[in-house]
Amino acid sequence: MKIAGLMRFVNIFFELLQPQLRKTTDERCKTLWRFLEQQAGAPYFLGERMTALDVYIRVMTNWRPGAAWFEAETPRLLQIQRRVADDQRLNFIWRR
Repeated sequence: MKIAGLMRFVNIFFELLQPQLRKTTDERCKTLWRFLEQQAGAPYFLGERMTALDVYIRVMTNWRPGAAWFEAETPRLLQIQRRVADDQRLNFIWRR
């Protein structure tokens, strides 16, 4: 029964902290995205050639904090995302 009581405590603890954890995690991610925005080259992140990093940006910018945030806060990353999304060589990936 001690384990069951501990698990109940852990569940209650996480339920109480989840909103704050989400908020602080989202803010930290935004800070890191802004840092990447400052480092971004053109037309791709590292310059003239597409790399796996550009594909990563394409995928990750579809998640939190959301398209509107990326458009307002990270226009260079959004351009990279769109360039990779439009690359016909990668269509087989995006169709999955």
